[in-house]
Amino acid sequence: MKPSIIFAYIILFFLLSFIWGYEDAGIFCLLLTGFTVFNFIKEIGEKVAIRSLILMIATLQWILGPYLSYNFLHPFDYYYMPVPQAEYFALAIPGVLFFAAGLYAMQDKYESGSQILSNLRLYFEGKHSIGLYLIAAGFFFSYAGKFMPASLAFFVYLLANLKYIGAFYVLLSNRKDKYIYIGLVLFFLVVDAFAMALFHDLLLWMAFLFLLFSLSYKLSFIKKISVLGAGFLVAFTLQAVKGDYRGAVWGGQISEELTKTDVLESSLETMLAGEGLFSEKNNKNFIYRINQGWIVGHIMVNTPQNEPYAEGETIKEGIKATLLPRFLAPDKVLSGGKDLFEKYSGLELIEGTSMDLSPLGEAYANFATSGGAIFMFFLGLLYAAVLSHISKLSLTTPSLVLWIPLLFQQAIKAESDITTGINHIFKAAIVIFLVYWIAKHFFRTKL
Repeated sequence: MKPSIIFAYIILFFLLSFIWGYEDAGIFCLLLTGFTVFNFIKEIGEKVAIRSLILMIATLQWILGPYLSYNFLHPFDYYYMPVPQAEYFALAIPGVLFFAAGLYAMQDKYESGSQILSNLRLYFEGKHSIGLYLIAAGFFFSYAGKFMPASLAFFVYLLANLKYIGAFYVLLSNRKDKYIYIGLVLFFLVVDAFAMALFHDLLLWMAFLFLLFSLSYKLSFIKKISVLGAGFLVAFTLQAVKGDYRGAVWGGQISEELTKTDVLESSLETMLAGEGLFSEKNNKNFIYRINQGWIVGHIMVNTPQNEPYAEGETIKEGIKATLLPRFLAPDKVLSGGKDLFEKYSGLELIEGTSMDLSPLGEAYANFATSGGAIFMFFLGLLYAAVLSHISKLSLTTPSLVLWIPLLFQQAIKAESDITTGINHIFKAAIVIFLVYWIAKHFFRTKL
């Protein structure tokens, strides 16, 4: 959608929220969710729809998830929202709208998906093997990373993702055998996900691949909905079985007698033979998973009652952590910090559990309800500035568009804290610059 249309809808939503208030925000939550989903579907194939994907994920986790919790969970359920509905949505709804306004405040330099595609294909003429080199480099760092120093772990992780960027290059090349290489990369993506019992990266990179695939193969609105529906079923099924599967893998139960495949088959058979995929248990687990508002709600309960507002301190420390290397700032905060989460949410994490404040929760922890909602505009504006700058650079180096997923791999998540998202963008940008520079000066190749 054009930014002007987006802003018209945002103003309309603001007016409606002002008139209706937040005591009974159900219709408004559903309208806002429906709008962001429709906006995402509309942008698929028209551009690299990262903005609309970020906004949709944020809406699902900060608006729809809490709405489902308020309306379909029992008040005595542990994951029921801990704050009154009006209080929570007075932060979340304006916060999402301000975030959307920031995301769409800056336009991209290219006009359409067809322009991106034609620029890429022209740029890739005579460069049919670059994608294969990137795939090979990605696999090298995936397995060589085990022998690298721990201090380089994050950079090695970013370099390991070169295999997915290489798959994007291959996808948009005119190689006749390209689907063989793409299939190989996807095969190892699936294998790694099931080996570690972690499926977030699997779903994320599959989504990124679909966005780029849709640039090459124009899909009708019905086909887009069909693909997204299939993706939802896959994600819902993984959510339903991953508890048993993860428990078996992480609990050391896998052996020659009980393989990972056996655990998956057993979980699926038990589920289907019982109440089915959409059982009450699975539906509740789905609500638990997408409801990031539960954490935000606990932050609202605990701050400022037990912990004063940070007043920008966590943001400042996060920027410091991003820009300064550890030897210059040995006391800098860690992204995804357990201490910050426990400090502002009042929740204590058990060993091995990882949770973040989320951008919306951290915004509230710093600036309260109104200030937190307004801060979300500036966070969205930061992301928009990065995307707009990439689009400008891509006019001379079209391939940079294919690196957007690597830049926003963490920022796209509604559950990551602000430091995690900004830190990832900054360090991924450094890695991308180095990869381009090394390819140009050592291999005489322009990526």
